[in-house]
Amino acid sequence: DYKQSLKRLSAFFGQREVRGISAVDLERCRNALVLAVQVERTAQFERVLANARRKKDKTPLERYAQIRRELTLIERESEVRANIARGGIRAAAKMIGCARTLWKFAVSRGYAARNIAQDVKKPVALGVVETDLIDTNILAPAEIERLITHTPAEHRCAMRFLFMAGVRFGELTGLMWTDMDWASSRVIVRRQRSGITGKLTAPKTKAGTRWIDLPADLIKELKAHRLQNPGEFMFPIDERNWRSRVW
Repeated sequence: DYKQSLKRLSAFFGQREVRGISAVDLERCRNALVLAVQVERTAQFERVLANARRKKDKTPLERYAQIRRELTLIERESEVRANIARGGIRAAAKMIGCARTLWKFAVSRGYAARNIAQDVKKPVALGVVETDLIDTNILAPAEIERLITHTPAEHRCAMRFLFMAGVRFGELTGLMWTDMDWASSRVIVRRQRSGITGKLTAPKTKAGTRWIDLPADLIKELKAHRLQNPGEFMFPIDERNWRSRVW
């Protein structure tokens, strides 16, 4: 990394003496490097993308393999371009680190009065939200219904409750029938089952104790579920094996 950063510093400053370079000059080098790396890597990716899309006489098997490569590149295009943007910032950050070491050496040998690289900040890459990836991992309503439908009948209400109420598993298994307010169609979360001991504890924060409004279809299913589970807990679990998961 240092070798590459030294090449980039040399290419930008040429034969200038270290003592004549200012922090402003180094900032210009940093900004130019970010842009140069992004332009270079974007051009490389565009060439790869163009080659993948090039139509040539091929056998059916070769053409199939080419289509697969092309589709893979197209699917990853946004990801690759985001990495290219971050790559330029990473390269500039490494260059600033190299410059600080270089100027420290120059100061120790008397080639420069002070380490001007200490005044130049490393660029910071902004976090990229991969919306496509997030959307892919969120279940659609139809998929949720399929999951609930294929859940064993005795646990179907628990599965629907998790999706509709948005509670954690520990909160789900800590709910009691006395927590239900049937008149207002809501439930209060005020305890949870510890994931370490299996014992009931209060929520970790004040915000953890909360009322949750429940839709009419879930209320209807809860009433049928109560007839099958008239005990103290809404979703009882086997106390001898409290770690067991219904799914």
